[in-house]
Amino acid sequence: EGRRTVTIERSFAVAIHETTIEQFRRFQADAEYATDVSPDNRCPMNRISWLQAVRYCRWLSEQEGLPEEQMCYPPLDQITPAWVVTDQLVSRSGYRLPTEAEWEFVCRAGAETRWCCGISEAHLPQFAWFAHDSQEHLWPVGLLRPNLLGLFDIHGNVGEWCHLEPAVEGLYDGLPAGYVVGLNGEPSGATRQAFRGGSYQNTPKRLRSAQRFFLPVGDRNSFFGFRIARTLP
Repeated sequence: EGRRTVTIERSFAVAIHETTIEQFRRFQADAEYATDVSPDNRCPMNRISWLQAVRYCRWLSEQEGLPEEQMCYPPLDQITPAWVVTDQLVSRSGYRLPTEAEWEFVCRAGAETRWCCGISEAHLPQFAWFAHDSQEHLWPVGLLRPNLLGLFDIHGNVGEWCHLEPAVEGLYDGLPAGYVVGLNGEPSGATRQAFRGGSYQNTPKRLRSAQRFFLPVGDRNSFFGFRIARTLP
């Protein structure tokens, strides 16, 4: 991994915790999740695909009455694997998933160390549910300490879906095989998107702020979740 300097030329907000089961089921009452590892509806929503997370963001924007010109995503019935993300995503004020650069910025909260809480694994259980302390299940959001920007569970609990940064910006090397959908309207046929933060099943190495995963947009698992973001004026 190489260190990079990235300028995010916009103001944006990110939710202080991952979207919960209770919140997501207001959108889709019959949404399935891993009940065997989710003892409470305040646990983060899980078994969520990237496409489902995007649909939730569109629905939430509609609930707040945002005008169509401020929607980051198309109507729900148009959000399919063939849909192409455009560069208007980050210029609109609707709810959306964070980009990788945004996610890593708020995760680090100014820290240049492996995790937002420093270089010592001994401090990690104060901030994260992971393989060493999760007891093999998810936990309600907000029980541990937040990072310096006030975000809870930014490491561990569920991993978080993000948007891949456009390759033309050169922010990250090593885009996944089959990468076709970015922020600038590449050809349709999405295969993978970014996934950050690690989960309740992972070791500390997988929770690092710089750790990147690329996962199929339709995949669902007990450790797949998300938190919402939006661009501000």
